[in-house]
Amino acid sequence: MKTLKVLAATIALTSVVFTGSAMADTKQIKATNNSVSTEICVAAAKGKLMRFNQTVSESRLSMKRVANVVSCNGLDIASFAQEQGADKIAKKINNYRSQHAQYIAKI
Repeated sequence: MKTLKVLAATIALTSVVFTGSAMADTKQIKATNNSVSTEICVAAAKGKLMRFNQTVSESRLSMKRVANVVSCNGLDIASFAQEQGADKIAKKINNYRSQHAQYIAKI
């Protein structure tokens, strides 16, 4: 009887862990083209700060330029990142903002 309770608890815990993992990956962001600004928008939306920094660095654009020029789906990149739940990235971008975004990337 005790073994049955332990088995049931293990199964329940395993389903919670796998369900949580599946729910974490439900946000799918797909680029519609291969432009630099689109790659930056996708990286911002995914919410991984190190990956975002790497993408900006690889683009050879300054963070200030990205913050002030790039927009995603009609929003400035900081607002877009925040809308996607990437608050750390939005905060970092806002530290560099000085004007409204000018280029639009659709993803």
